[in-house]
Amino acid sequence: MSVTRDAEGDAAVPESSGAAVTLFTAEPAAVGHATVALVGELDVAGVDTLLAAVRPLLRPEHPEVVLDLRRLTYCDSSGMRRLQQLDHEARSTGVHLVLAGVPPRLRRIFDIVRFGDIVDLVDDVDVESSSP
Repeated sequence: MSVTRDAEGDAAVPESSGAAVTLFTAEPAAVGHATVALVGELDVAGVDTLLAAVRPLLRPEHPEVVLDLRRLTYCDSSGMRRLQQLDHEARSTGVHLVLAGVPPRLRRIFDIVRFGDIVDLVDDVDVESSSP
């Protein structure tokens, strides 16, 4: 699994890895929020791809990182654990991680396990908020 970055290290576009999840990172502004769109299934096969794409964005230049989950079709416990881990890492670096646009089927599961008590879930992907 490898991730390609631009000269500034901001844009992350995954190369073919055979992982179940595909990530698309909108190139963030020099300062501001970054958005990573997850497509497909987030399970044990895709968590390393997720971590490799999001971790480099967890820095003060990007006070908010939005994970766009609108096209995520499945998320198992390993995916949820990695999302929680990224949230913890983001908070420790002063970054606000937001999970946005969770599809209804996944939102129901997230609600049952009270995932929203652990991470910030919002309906709208076009989030502009200050860090908590």
